[in-house]
Amino acid sequence: FGSRFDCRVELPWPSPRGGGMDPGSPSEKSPQLRASNFASASSAVSHAVPPSHHESVVSAKWVGDSTGWKYSSLPPLHEHAVTEEKGFVATWVFGFSGSAKISRYDLSMLVKHGAILLAPARGTIFTLGLHINWEVAWWTVVGLASSITFSIVADMSNVDPSGVEALVGYLNQCVPIILAVYVHTSMNRWWQLRTRGLGRALTASVNMCMTMGAVFQGPHYSYGKDLIFRYIICSIILMHRALRTTEARIDCTDLYKRHYINKKEVQMLRSCPKFQAAMVPWVWILRVANEMVKHFVQNGGEWIVLEQFQHQCAAARDGMEMAITHASTQLPFSYLHLIAFMVSTNNVIVTVKCAVKLAIAFSSGDIQTVIAEVIFLIVMPLLFHGLVVITFMLHDPFGTDILDFPILSYQVYVANCCKAALTFGSGCPTAPWREAHEDDGNGMGFTGGLNESDRLELASLVASSSQLESVIADLHAQTDVLFQQHEEVAARVQAWSTQITQADRKVSETEAATRTMLIRTNSKKSALSLVPLEDESPLSSWFGFGGCSVRRP
Repeated sequence: FGSRFDCRVELPWPSPRGGGMDPGSPSEKSPQLRASNFASASSAVSHAVPPSHHESVVSAKWVGDSTGWKYSSLPPLHEHAVTEEKGFVATWVFGFSGSAKISRYDLSMLVKHGAILLAPARGTIFTLGLHINWEVAWWTVVGLASSITFSIVADMSNVDPSGVEALVGYLNQCVPIILAVYVHTSMNRWWQLRTRGLGRALTASVNMCMTMGAVFQGPHYSYGKDLIFRYIICSIILMHRALRTTEARIDCTDLYKRHYINKKEVQMLRSCPKFQAAMVPWVWILRVANEMVKHFVQNGGEWIVLEQFQHQCAAARDGMEMAITHASTQLPFSYLHLIAFMVSTNNVIVTVKCAVKLAIAFSSGDIQTVIAEVIFLIVMPLLFHGLVVITFMLHDPFGTDILDFPILSYQVYVANCCKAALTFGSGCPTAPWREAHEDDGNGMGFTGGLNESDRLELASLVASSSQLESVIADLHAQTDVLFQQHEEVAARVQAWSTQITQADRKVSETEAATRTMLIRTNSKKSALSLVPLEDESPLSSWFGFGGCSVRRP
């Protein structure tokens, strides 16, 4: 990518049939590009780009601006397939581990048949696991056994259960509210993990391929687009494994066998911690995109496309980071223990209350109370303990439980979206127009199905369009001249404004000097004083001072 002269690129490509590379071959020594126009890689991770999946070292030669690099196609992927099973209420998918997960369900069936009739259906609280059924059976057996024991041991006819009933009523007011807050917190974490974590990474993957399919047209971009598609799917698989495994490293040998990555990249991913290994393919994606954009710019494109790729890669990494943060940061253990302790305490007190009232009902023969208390003894522990179990499943939705995320289904959906964007991006309706215009030189190559009058009319429209383009070009030129004149006038106005400012400053200075001289003159006049004369002299009479003479003090 990105060069206009002949060069040789050596890439380590393992065999698509599972065979390895020769230990002594040049391709085994280094995965980086050996071309004079490529800068040396800055890190071991970026050295792997662009990798290859071919059998041997391949020569790539630049043959022109419109053709680019000629690569043979990558080996076909062995992609994962999703197996679906349609149930009475829900549709099930089987993931990587083969466990069934709910993909979607029919809400109308639940409304139509009711929750009681659908209680034995797969996916309800009664079929999530044996521990819930054992929990309900345990409290029921303990309650019935306690009531029978109370009836045999003591006379229950004089026992007043109002104290136990008051305690149960108090707990039934507090426990549901606190448990509802906990369930809301767990559901909110689960939804944020799905939308802002996993969903953001998947959306960025599709957007990346959509932008590439729209921008990079031509067979010379096929290799890079196919490579980026493989890295995207590889990143999704690695993220899922990082969130599921308890090991410090991820085993990605099967990705090499499925031709997602090559042998050298497997070694690099094994050397990375599990959470960072899922983000490494996005570094490779961005580097491949950078090389493709270089070639795109050399053929008249804009560098702004690279900014879009950088934004999508950063968004995918942010989504993975949020998913990893939510999955690895648990709620405080003390808080969860308090919730579980509160639920267990409530179940114990409810069981004691039901046992006492059942013993009283047995002794008095009140069948209605017996039935009501048995139902109460079964339903209340089931509701509270069932909510705790559901929140436990929502706490880590990347496992193999029935309510966990169907990651394989999401992966196949993203793969189909990426394939559609990359494959059919060249089928835009404007593509035939451009190709015909380039072939014929008159824009008429696509008009084979038009009659003579339509061709003439279309030719006139094309001529009018050319005239309009020339008029628009003249208007642009006139606009440039006007802008230039406007700038000259603005410069003159600025110069005049500077001169006026200087003149105003000089006038201000002159006024200040004049005001200072007047102040000094007035001070001298005020210093003179009038004093009386003892004898009036003829001179004073002549000048009319009237017996006064001016003297300096």
